[in-house]
Amino acid sequence: DSASSAIDASGGFHFAYSGYGADETGHSRAYYAYCASGCDNQANWGIAAFGDKIGEVQLALTITGHPRMLLNGDDPDYNTLYQYAACDVSCTNSANWTLTPVTISTYTDVYMYDNPQHYFALDNQDRPRFLYRKSYSGDVYYVFCDANCNSDTSWYEFQLNEAIFSNPTLAF
Repeated sequence: DSASSAIDASGGFHFAYSGYGADETGHSRAYYAYCASGCDNQANWGIAAFGDKIGEVQLALTITGHPRMLLNGDDPDYNTLYQYAACDVSCTNSANWTLTPVTISTYTDVYMYDNPQHYFALDNQDRPRFLYRKSYSGDVYYVFCDANCNSDTSWYEFQLNEAIFSNPTLAF
């Protein structure tokens, strides 16, 4: 579900997706797959699985080709939890990913996953940014981190006009 892909400067193929429903361990995980070359051969792919109750992923690559992802899924109270996922080395090893909880939304759109999702991006300095709706009252936010993004205290929000939030796209 919610597949996202990118090709790095070396021609390596990065692919991310969320599992549709629970896997054999009972978890709905985020998946990251990578292939440097010969990607028509399944043996050349490595896959990492991490997180739980993940409904959507979006992938972006840093200038040096390191994967960054925005994950969203359910928190224990069934609100939408947004998490930032980052990896800098051997990213097909699940242990090398860091997941940072960023914010929670009480807004749930039953059609959320029916539309292409492009509201997460890295700016020209590889800093993560995204847009989201916090609740049903129309509060829309631009969320950003400038440094130390693996710490939840490094993330900030700026409220925007709700009129811009209809299948938003964020690009730099």
